[in-house]
Amino acid sequence: MLWEEVKKHTPCFLIDKELLRKNLEEFQEGILKYWGRGIVAYSCKTNSLPWIMKYVKEQGAYLEVVSDTEYALAKKIGCEDSHIVFNGPTKGKESFFLALRSGAYVNIDSKREVRWLKEYDKLGEKAGVGVRVNFDLEAVCPEESLTEGGGNRFGYNVENGDFEKVVKEIGSLTNVSIKGLHMHTNSKTRSFQVFEELAKKVCSLGVQYNLTLDFIDMGGSFFVKKGEFHKIQEYIKRISGILRQTFCPENTLLIVEPGSALISTPVKFLTKVLDVKDTNKHRFVVTDGGRMYIDPFMRKTSHVYKLFSQSSNRKEEQIICGHTCMETDRLMTLKGEREMGEGDLILYDLTGGYTMSLNPLFIEYFPDVFVEYEGEYEQVREKWGLEEYLQKNRYGQDREEL
Repeated sequence: MLWEEVKKHTPCFLIDKELLRKNLEEFQEGILKYWGRGIVAYSCKTNSLPWIMKYVKEQGAYLEVVSDTEYALAKKIGCEDSHIVFNGPTKGKESFFLALRSGAYVNIDSKREVRWLKEYDKLGEKAGVGVRVNFDLEAVCPEESLTEGGGNRFGYNVENGDFEKVVKEIGSLTNVSIKGLHMHTNSKTRSFQVFEELAKKVCSLGVQYNLTLDFIDMGGSFFVKKGEFHKIQEYIKRISGILRQTFCPENTLLIVEPGSALISTPVKFLTKVLDVKDTNKHRFVVTDGGRMYIDPFMRKTSHVYKLFSQSSNRKEEQIICGHTCMETDRLMTLKGEREMGEGDLILYDLTGGYTMSLNPLFIEYFPDVFVEYEGEYEQVREKWGLEEYLQKNRYGQDREEL
């Protein structure tokens, strides 16, 4: 399919296949160069489109999942259990036991998982787990907390003794042991310094508790702008330099879990102007793509974009709006840009992270998705219609299927 045909399918997402491959390779090559042995586990929650999951798997990535549903989806698209990293505090017991038994990388994150490990230990089957670490990042990286100093809610806290308690409880088991530490921590800047402090904490905990680690999982939350591929390897270089002071690559595997750093830059969103409306205050440009498609957290005030306008005139101000009936469905304000009219297009860049995963079924349903490679487009998801929306619904007193 060519561009002229794709333009008829607005709104739609467009995935740059080659750029996605290059992003992944930067992580893989960085690990090989600076650590030697490791795993890139794609964070499925960031964008769980089946095509993306399957493609990165085929390129050698593992899949990082945080729910029973994501675990099942990873297996459905052909991922082996041994190539899955299973995280999060809401795992189900059945999937938890399956993951332990099948060789997945399991990082525990709740009290009930410790109870389950004690049950599993009695079965006489060997298993190793990673323990997610919670510590006071603000103490070493001031003003980095996303909760304004409120702390991270994930993992077992070091300062209050919970981490030590978990280490001792698992250490008392016969068949289950600690094989890794999971350091995923969100931060405001996602700077190199944050990851250096995470690496230092791994080293200090490893020494303090005499831990022999088969793997160190540094998590995700990397930040790389489009075209700055070298920064991906800089993260790995700095992490590895610190870890090597305590751990040996020959004995310990390095795991990273990039999400947005892999998928944000290769994805664009194409939308079309439906109407232009002037009021006594503003000019509103109504498009067929809503804010929630590309700004699900409702935080952005500007975007990287390209206008396809049929006019050479410029307008002082144009407020770009979405298709919904919410006043807050305003994507951005254009200043001094070419005048947008009915049928014109807006192509938004950097729209792959937490967009398709968080698209709502609100007024309109999931849009088309295309993959671009060497100027041609392949449709990898068709727009949802009534049939998809009504599946598994019942209607009326007789519960007649629609």
